[in-house]
Amino acid sequence: MIDLGSYNSWEKSEKRKINNLSIAIAIILVIPSVIIISSIWLRTGYDILKLAWFILLILPMIPIHELIHGAFQWIFSKKPAKLGFAFPFPFSQMAYGVSISRNKAAIVALAPFLFFALLLILIPLANSIMQIGIVILFWFNTSTCSGDFRFTSWLLKYPKSARIRLEGDNTIVFDLNNGGI
Repeated sequence: MIDLGSYNSWEKSEKRKINNLSIAIAIILVIPSVIIISSIWLRTGYDILKLAWFILLILPMIPIHELIHGAFQWIFSKKPAKLGFAFPFPFSQMAYGVSISRNKAAIVALAPFLFFALLLILIPLANSIMQIGIVILFWFNTSTCSGDFRFTSWLLKYPKSARIRLEGDNTIVFDLNNGGI
């Protein structure tokens, strides 16, 4: 097995650039969402019930996001993913010792973004409030995907033959063509 590097061993300057980009993406997506929500409340007459519905719509999004990661990890690795909660966020983690290809790992990372993007197809079928809700879900989910985008960009530095395996708290990358598993 040839270790091509681990996800947690990035250089600090590279991590900083990508973290800043992730924060910028989140801000760019969250600000329009807040504007959309505010305009809805101003047009429809703000009341606490509308706020409660909005919170009920948004709160399950992050656990659903992680469940989607877990489902794809299970599909590709044939072993159930570890789902948990590390304050303040839920998480999904591939089973230890299981390896999957670079491309499958990228699909796992991008699956929640793609799922919520596919919800946009429902917009023509929904009423105007549901349309806005779908857009808001997409925006908020996309802002939570910054780590997924970062992980995918890291994965794509490696050849298609690269595989990942979780060992301890680090993601280990290794290449099949060079004596890997």
